Amino acid sequence: MRITRCAMAATAVVLAACSDSTQVLEPASRAAVFTGGSGPVATEDVAPSVAPDLSGSSFTGWTYLGKSNDLGIWGTGPTGESFEIYSTVFRYSGSGLPSGTSVGFGEGRRILAVGAKRVAGSNTTIQSQFDFDNNSYRAASLVGGTDGRTSGSSWATIGDATIQFRADNGKPNNVAVFSNNGTQQNGNGVSVNYAEGTYGSNAMPGVRGLRVADGHWVLFFDVTQMPISYTSPQIGAFGDSVTFVLTTNNGGTACANSACLQRSVVKLGTVIPVATVAVTLGSTSIPFDGTTTATGAAKEIFGTTLSDRSVTWTSSDATVASIDAAGNITAHKAGSVTITATAAVIPGSASTVTGTASLTVTKKDQTINAPTPAAPGSKVYGGSFDVAATATSGLAVSITVSGGCEVTAGGPGAATIKMTSGKDACEVKYNQAGNTDFYNAATEVKSTTTAAKAEQSITASGAPTVATAFGSKFTVTASAAPSLAVSIASSGSCTGGGNGSAEITISSGSGTCTLKLNQGGNDDYLAASEVVIDVTAKKASQSITVTSAAPAYAASGSTFSVNATASSTLPVDITTAGCASTGSGPVTVTMGSTACTVTYKQAGNTDYEAAADVTSTTQPAIVSVISNFFAPVTTGNNSAKAGQTIPLKLRLTPNPTGVTFVAESRACVNGSWSAEGSIASADWKLQPDGSWQNNWKTPGSLAGKCVEVKVVPSATGYVFTQPAQVSSFTFR
Repeated sequence: MRITRCAMAATAVVLAACSDSTQVLEPASRAAVFTGGSGPVATEDVAPSVAPDLSGSSFTGWTYLGKSNDLGIWGTGPTGESFEIYSTVFRYSGSGLPSGTSVGFGEGRRILAVGAKRVAGSNTTIQSQFDFDNNSYRAASLVGGTDGRTSGSSWATIGDATIQFRADNGKPNNVAVFSNNGTQQNGNGVSVNYAEGTYGSNAMPGVRGLRVADGHWVLFFDVTQMPISYTSPQIGAFGDSVTFVLTTNNGGTACANSACLQRSVVKLGTVIPVATVAVTLGSTSIPFDGTTTATGAAKEIFGTTLSDRSVTWTSSDATVASIDAAGNITAHKAGSVTITATAAVIPGSASTVTGTASLTVTKKDQTINAPTPAAPGSKVYGGSFDVAATATSGLAVSITVSGGCEVTAGGPGAATIKMTSGKDACEVKYNQAGNTDFYNAATEVKSTTTAAKAEQSITASGAPTVATAFGSKFTVTASAAPSLAVSIASSGSCTGGGNGSAEITISSGSGTCTLKLNQGGNDDYLAASEVVIDVTAKKASQSITVTSAAPAYAASGSTFSVNATASSTLPVDITTAGCASTGSGPVTVTMGSTACTVTYKQAGNTDYEAAADVTSTTQPAIVSVISNFFAPVTTGNNSAKAGQTIPLKLRLTPNPTGVTFVAESRACVNGSWSAEGSIASADWKLQPDGSWQNNWKTPGSLAGKCVEVKVVPSATGYVFTQPAQVSSFTFR
């Protein structure tokens, strides 16, 4: 029978079958905390969920490997034995084993433990053999063993050590370790020690055996002495062949040939399991558009890198940073991610081990490029200029101002700025605040534009452009910069002035009226250039108004008064011809027998032109006397009934042709004369005897009133004399 030799890794292992076709191991717990009678025995890097129990009652917290039948340890054959197999790895602390036991390991030694728990069968002896070199195994019977233990010097040529679990009547009572020459090192005790067995001239690793309870056995292997590199034939290197053989006898009957060895090899580590994965980043902090690399090292439990193992890569947030199969990392936006490398515990296994590293993706700094167009060094009040700026990030730049200016228009990265002061400088500020994922805020860029006063000019209206007469008035308005009043001053042949508007009066009939317009400026505007307007003055025209006119007819010898004024208020000179006159205004004229001409004159002065003469002519008139009313109306008081028709009769001497009559009436007491409409002029009729009569139909509204009545006749070329008395009527 050919036994396949298997390797043992210096790490935690899980036992699995090893036969002609190689099978691999699953890993044991990376860490094991053994608990026992006096407390923890040892710990590795990470404690398991349940601490291993060394009390012998169970294998709680150990890695369960399976039953020996399933693992091919006992299999079919005459033994009828069945065991559950467990393993773990720990770092020995020197305490924690069951009371009264000792395995003799030094503190801090890394220990591989294999446990066997009988679940079927009753053989008295369980025997474990370990080969740490390239020798082949043979059945114990082939080297003279009759009870399952080796004997004879030939054992040294076929194996290294035997650890025997012995039981009486199915109950364990002895654990013995045999050296490579078949000599039992110790036995019949609960603890045996093969600390320094020999292999030629080289030391072997410590092997300990411990019976912990009925049906429970534990083997300890000190794997601290198994170095990464070694000089053959020192044991324990990676890839070395370490074979664990469990054999039994059947009730003390020696195994014949290979019967006891059928499917009885347990592989401890042909493929070294991965215990940890170390992740190293080329840089732990990169900008959002940066790259770096990740390296993953799969390691066995004691930290040695397994260079033949590969890892797969993942990122906790690929939107922040992604990683490809080769470990190349590309950042996409600011944030933090965990880069994870995953390795199979052994190739092809579904069990995996992971390692992580933290990566910070940072925002990038950005700068604001020189503004184009840039703000000018100086700008006048009210003037505008355009600015624009970009950032190296490509993000839009905000443009704000302070001081003597304002933004009147603009969009992302551009603005039109207007100066609002002629004194205060304008500060333009360019900012880019950054964003959430990519860029930090840019350093603010500033520029200063000095303010300058704006020029202004005066615009005027209302001043005449032709010679203007004395006494004329006109209004001049003037404007300059907004809200600034223009002062208006006059001199020469005029008066008046004001701010913004002024009424000017020509004060002379000659010379020049000079207007001076000024605006002195302010914080925003320079003083305007003075505007001078000259207006030529001239004499004013005037006219004569007759205030007391001469009558058209006057009786010879009669007098009348005439008077007149000039629009200039200068005195009017009145002269007569064909009649006599006295006085200088008013003037009394005595009518002669011929026509009388009155002439009105005003010759003017330095301010007024001469007025046009005004003349009037009075013709001699015929005197006609008006008689009083006669019967039935008397010149005294008459009594009448309202509504009564009263015949009014009078006589004209001489009796002119074309005469017209106007009747006037008034209240008897404190009345004023007015035309009496009820005495119609057309009702006056010339009677055969040469008198005039008007049948006055009195209105009923006169009842209870006293009314005086007179008649005023008129005719061309006649002068009528009115009697001293008038007639009165008392109506009832």
